[in-house]
Amino acid sequence: GQKDFMTLINAYEFLYKNNNIKEKLYIIGDGPSKNDLINVVKQKNLEQNILFLGKKLNPYIWMRKAKIFILSSKFEGFGLVLVEAMACETFVISSSCKTGPKEILCDGECGDLFEVGHVQELANKIIYVLNNDEYRFQKIGKAKERIKEFDKEVVLKEIQNLLGTK
Repeated sequence: GQKDFMTLINAYEFLYKNNNIKEKLYIIGDGPSKNDLINVVKQKNLEQNILFLGKKLNPYIWMRKAKIFILSSKFEGFGLVLVEAMACETFVISSSCKTGPKEILCDGECGDLFEVGHVQELANKIIYVLNNDEYRFQKIGKAKERIKEFDKEVVLKEIQNLLGTK
């Protein structure tokens, strides 16, 4: 699907088997491929480690507690979710899909980018970030500065959503 959770699941599986990571992967959202993904996770015997939370009205609680927020999409709109994760002071790793992520993350200054569908590159970025707090906090700091530029856009978008004038 568009969100390309398979790349994310495969990267996690690689890290679990090869780097013995203890962190869990939480997938938020509901989509048509959710049941297929749940079955894939069961086949990989990772249902204790990869958890599907479904749709959350307030995903920010989860974002705030996460060490890393990962967007694995093949394509994305503006990528508001990246700005939201940055606002939660969570390190962002995103696919460098056509629109949004590169601009939002200033070509990787405010988070990490990986090539769409590239399992190994994503796995490498995850393990590096998990093992390098200083690197993680440095980019989170830059992201905090960056999101100030989005305030007006985000507020405007929220107002449009509330008024139903998207």
